Amino acid sequence: MKRIGIVFFQNIRYAPFLKFYTDIIEQLDDTEYDVLYYNRDRALNELCDNHHISIPWLGKGTNAANKIEKAFNFVIYKYYVQRLLKRKKYDFLIVLMTTPGVLLERYLTKCYKGKYIFDIRDYTQEHLKGFFAAETRVVQNSALNVISSQGFKRFLPASDYLTCHNYNGGQPTEQIESLENKKRRRPIQISYIGSISYEEQCLALIRLVEDDERFSFFFYGNENTSHQISEYVEQVGNPRIKMMGPFLPEEKERIYGESNLVFNCYGNQQALVKYAISNKHYDGALYHVPVIVSPGTIMDELSGDYGYPLDLGHIDNLNGLYNWYMDLDEKNYEEYAGKLISDAISENEAVKKAIVDAINIK
Repeated sequence: MKRIGIVFFQNIRYAPFLKFYTDIIEQLDDTEYDVLYYNRDRALNELCDNHHISIPWLGKGTNAANKIEKAFNFVIYKYYVQRLLKRKKYDFLIVLMTTPGVLLERYLTKCYKGKYIFDIRDYTQEHLKGFFAAETRVVQNSALNVISSQGFKRFLPASDYLTCHNYNGGQPTEQIESLENKKRRRPIQISYIGSISYEEQCLALIRLVEDDERFSFFFYGNENTSHQISEYVEQVGNPRIKMMGPFLPEEKERIYGESNLVFNCYGNQQALVKYAISNKHYDGALYHVPVIVSPGTIMDELSGDYGYPLDLGHIDNLNGLYNWYMDLDEKNYEEYAGKLISDAISENEAVKKAIVDAINIK
């Protein structure tokens, strides 16, 4: 029996990509796995049993923690996980996210050289020399390195990386309304779908929509940081600008069906958003809803003519967005969206095969 440990640095709720790995492992013969997750939000009451091991966060929790509390917990996490790994004696590890890889760098490269997968999901602290050096050693000694965006190659150590797209392979359950039909709707609905943050960009677009009756701006999800957006929306009191609240996963298809455009315009100053590929890139293509992006980002590059780069800091109206949307050719857009999804499926299948091959190496 081969035993695999999946080391994660968040609550399970915030790891949709975890299922990508567990689905693969569950199809293998004579293989079992444990998930070692960081319980940073105890209010979630997540699964804790023999195969789901909760690593406790000590203190107020990550949303309220100061720098000292975070640093203390990072150190505790490192030694807690190392102790678990020594006791469990896994045959193979899957390390999800950069931070646990860097924290466990010495242990991984010494005890699991060539016997772990390193999965990188975001820009972290690569600008720090010590962090980058440790990350380089983790990358060089892994069996396989996986990234969620090819844009990450611009800040990561040089290596061979496989791209695992944030697409789960699902398909719409209902008929998708044509782009031409949606264009006839008024107002044209822009939707923010998911955990709501990036207040500066949201407030800038709200102000533009306030002055343009051709558009509406609806928010679906919980506010992730402050309540600036909901407070401003309440203050404005405009029926074309609404907070719709949280939604269930099964409601996502309906929300995309109601939307003309999806908001993914998070700025381009931070590497965290400049090089990441949002789930909206795939969901937009799947449900045939074009995405609004920030110029100079990997999302802008990948979308090409079929995503609109909205430079919120340098415009005072939405005429450009309106004209682009109304001129968008339905046939060409559908071909782009279909190819995007088929390429993601194909590349993910290649990644699955590489993962299985890596796990099965004796």
